[in-house]
Amino acid sequence: MTTAIPELITQRAQSRLVSITKANSYSFDVADVDRVNRLAEDFTPQHLSIVIVNATEERNPAHDRPGNPPVQAYRLPVKMHAFVRLPEDSDDREDAVVNDMVAAIKKAMASPADWWTFGGVSYNAEWGDMEKFQGTTHFGCTLQLNALYRISETDPYTALP
Repeated sequence: MTTAIPELITQRAQSRLVSITKANSYSFDVADVDRVNRLAEDFTPQHLSIVIVNATEERNPAHDRPGNPPVQAYRLPVKMHAFVRLPEDSDDREDAVVNDMVAAIKKAMASPADWWTFGGVSYNAEWGDMEKFQGTTHFGCTLQLNALYRISETDPYTALP
């Protein structure tokens, strides 16, 4: 079965994030890297967990290529929500833990050396903004990585240069 390019990009991003472990020279083990369904059924953020979401893709006509059929370019925002839920008796600062998670996510996503291609399905990737958030029981941030990819107008399953 073939897989759409946005799904491939998201799956490959998720597989990189699960590498955040002490055994891989990070300062913590990621608790979970998950993709929550639209209803977020049975979802409770865990301490040091990440939820990955591919947001609405956008056309990127400046990077289209002519042809018959033409090659269309897209920008796919991959959002990574990192959660921090410290115990009340913890001496750690939430913002320090969030900053550590941001650094770990960026490092994990930048591996392997050709990280921006997501295994050959993207022609570039660029970091977007990082926004911190605070809920009643947790802190965290959302990082956005924009994957840029091209497909044929008639074949959304094959990445093109």
